[in-house]
Amino acid sequence: PPSALFAARLAPDMVADGNGHANGHTNGHALIKRVALLFAMEQEAAPTIARLGLTPKGLLAPPLCAIAFEGTYAGLQIDVVVNGIDARFGTHNVGTVAAALTTHAVCTALAPDLIISAGTAGGFKARGGEIGDVYVTTDSVNHDRRIGIPGFTEYGVYRVAALDASTMAKTLNFKTGVTSTGNSLECAEIDMVKLTELEASTKVYLYVCILYIYSNSHSHNY
Repeated sequence: PPSALFAARLAPDMVADGNGHANGHTNGHALIKRVALLFAMEQEAAPTIARLGLTPKGLLAPPLCAIAFEGTYAGLQIDVVVNGIDARFGTHNVGTVAAALTTHAVCTALAPDLIISAGTAGGFKARGGEIGDVYVTTDSVNHDRRIGIPGFTEYGVYRVAALDASTMAKTLNFKTGVTSTGNSLECAEIDMVKLTELEASTKVYLYVCILYIYSNSHSHNY
């Protein structure tokens, strides 16, 4: 599965030296020793957990229902965290609220050097997307935070550049593009207008809020 391949190749492609050993550096960015991968649902995370041989850690930060798994790979500390199950409805915690809470807990409890938001997304055939494609995000935006007030329009979109992983994307033949975040599975006409305007290649429930929290913390790789 793409998520497992992505995680399994993360360490050697981004932080390994010429001998395949982790050296803690990536493209001139800060020292990377601990990596957290965030998934909305445990089914999305399961292949990565199995591939990397991670062990359950339990609730990350009770009473928050986010669940953590941990282990090591190529000299890196790896944490996989999923949002858990909603206590009221018994569904997986998807959407920006759950993602924001989980990300804040990850930053506080684990203090990772790098956060990766991983999982499934919707794509657009008009922008060259096909089912099964793997994308590496270049920029993150919001398409459904439409605030038509001077100074707030850009805040609503909240465009953030992701960590440059273009070399890894090229090496693994992954596609790259803008990822847009929204809270609805259905795509209203105005949403499609904004997605087109923002040149989004993929659409998810959680990405930009993860970048927002992490970019406002003391770490800067996301």
